Amino acid sequence: MFVFVLCSCNSRPQQNNLDNEKRLLLKEIDSLKKELYKCNMMLDSYEGLPMGV
Repeated sequence: MFVFVLCSCNSRPQQNNLDNEKRLLLKEIDSLKKELYKCNMMLDSYEGLPMGV
């Protein structure tokens, strides 16, 4: 005789936490990509200017 017991009572909150963290990380990645894009645009605009030493 075999008895199988499945308990999913704790797995759902953990999955929600992972989903929330994933969403936050994706927002952070998007923000960092935008910041990098701005830096690249600034670098491109300064590359043609003479260095004022």
